[in-house]
Amino acid sequence: DPTTLIYMTKPPSSYALWDSLVRGTVGKLKSWGISPYYEVWNEPDGGWWTGTTGELLELYKHTAIAVKQTDLNAKVGGFGLQQWYRGIGVGTLPPNFGYLSDASVNQVSLLADLIDSAAVWGSSVPLVFISWHWFSIYPSEIASAETFFKNKIAGYGMNPIPFLITEWNTTTSSRETPFQGPQMLRNHDTFYEGGGIIGHAVSVFQDWNYNSPVEFEKNYEMVSINGLIKPAFKC
Repeated sequence: DPTTLIYMTKPPSSYALWDSLVRGTVGKLKSWGISPYYEVWNEPDGGWWTGTTGELLELYKHTAIAVKQTDLNAKVGGFGLQQWYRGIGVGTLPPNFGYLSDASVNQVSLLADLIDSAAVWGSSVPLVFISWHWFSIYPSEIASAETFFKNKIAGYGMNPIPFLITEWNTTTSSRETPFQGPQMLRNHDTFYEGGGIIGHAVSVFQDWNYNSPVEFEKNYEMVSINGLIKPAFKC
């Protein structure tokens, strides 16, 4: 029952224990021959982080160091934001991203804060990639994000880093309609137009709401709860 879950959205009470947990987890995966991308946190701008921005950056710092101490080949980054331009506290910037100046985004975006911090930390704290999510019909949003982050990274004299879209799908209004397939194909093509997006993952494969009274509930998934194929699957 999701209502009974307690989400750990605050900093750990002991960084010694946290660092040990990270090293142990990474070490086990390394022993299996796995050196994945480690994305630190998920959607902290959507209420899944209730600490401060400074505390989130401290968590990233500890995690990234512990990952690299254990596996030099591992790739670590973050933060898997809901929106690339947002910070902690939903609604800090309006959704009409096309009218936001770089200065406005720079004041709020958690990913901007992460890049700022990486410039100060230097090579002691790895930042191998940055990541965010995208549920939009506007390709210009990807172009705006790529341009902003590329310029910011170059401004520090840092080497370019890849961008990952770790969750994406179409807008709610087009889901389970004939428009969803073409929109998904257009979104997919958008990732490669600017050259900065190196990877992406559709969110998600199958419905999980077992209590829904309807078979199709306009959710993100490509397959319904009972295995029926949705338009998105046919892309």
